[in-house]
Amino acid sequence: MSNSTLQRSPGRAGSTFPVYLLILALLLGVVTAYAVRDNPLYSDRNAYGISKYAFIDQCKENLHETGQLQTTVVFQGQPVSQGNLNKLIQDVKLLKAGETLHVNVPASSREIVSQVQPIAEQQGQPQRTGLQWQSPVELQASGGTMHRTLSPAVMQCQYDKAKGKTETQLFISQ
Repeated sequence: MSNSTLQRSPGRAGSTFPVYLLILALLLGVVTAYAVRDNPLYSDRNAYGISKYAFIDQCKENLHETGQLQTTVVFQGQPVSQGNLNKLIQDVKLLKAGETLHVNVPASSREIVSQVQPIAEQQGQPQRTGLQWQSPVELQASGGTMHRTLSPAVMQCQYDKAKGKTETQLFISQ
């Protein structure tokens, strides 16, 4: 009698699946390592006292609290008046009846993350650690479905590790 069927080892076909799983796991590990290392929101929380993500979030929250937002109006490079944003806008009567004031950051998320930097050292000042973000913003009035831009401005936000607090200011040039 002849045996017309081929003899195969039963375990050989099943051994390729674990090899593929092992290769896939190693590839996933390498990709994860590169992704974590190149994360633009990564910052040394111990060095700065706050993460970039939390810092950006606090700055944006401060921009929405227009009644608390400290604002300086600058004319030809010299500060003319200072105060909270709502009071300054009411003094010059820029809002119409039924309108509310908003501060809009037109920068994209990628631009915002790249604008956040460690606090720069200034000569004659004690060394500070923390993060800072400076960006152009727009003051907008909105009522119902209508939005109009009142004025461009520059927002400056800083987190000082020693104070443990985020401070935001607006500078409006005329």
